[in-house]
Amino acid sequence: MACRRFFILAGIAILTLTAAQNVFAEDTGESIPDSVVITASQKPVAQNGAELQWVWGEITDLEEHDRTITLKYLDYEVDQEKEMVLSVDQDTVFENVKGFNDLKLKDALSVDYLTGSDNVNIAKNISLDKPEDLVAVSSSENAADGSVSLDSGGFVADPAVESVTDPQKDIQE
Repeated sequence: MACRRFFILAGIAILTLTAAQNVFAEDTGESIPDSVVITASQKPVAQNGAELQWVWGEITDLEEHDRTITLKYLDYEVDQEKEMVLSVDQDTVFENVKGFNDLKLKDALSVDYLTGSDNVNIAKNISLDKPEDLVAVSSSENAADGSVSLDSGGFVADPAVESVTDPQKDIQE
């Protein structure tokens, strides 16, 4: 009788393990063709073979007749600020701005560009980085009415909070 129970329990265990293996196994019936596989090490490449590059910087000069933008940016490899001239053409896509004429000096831009065969940087995508819109209360308004105001550091001051302790001061005491 004990032998019979052992074989029944062993059979149930084997069936359970076999079923679990089939349920949790990967489906290898379909494979992805090699022409569709995209790896993280691939870089976007233009039709002429140039790699799409990215720069973030501040506008220091705008030339409307040449349609060029001069950006001041930080070169992280040498830890120095440099300038780059970018040419804008009819294929350039603008984000957060209507077009070239709406750009202003000191605007912060994120630009995807290609370097052409004659070392001209051609902007493909220009995105204007807008700072958070902060609502400032004019000096004639009273903060006691529940409105918010900006302190000298540009932070929103909550009129309901009477004082804020300085963590550095607390540590020194």
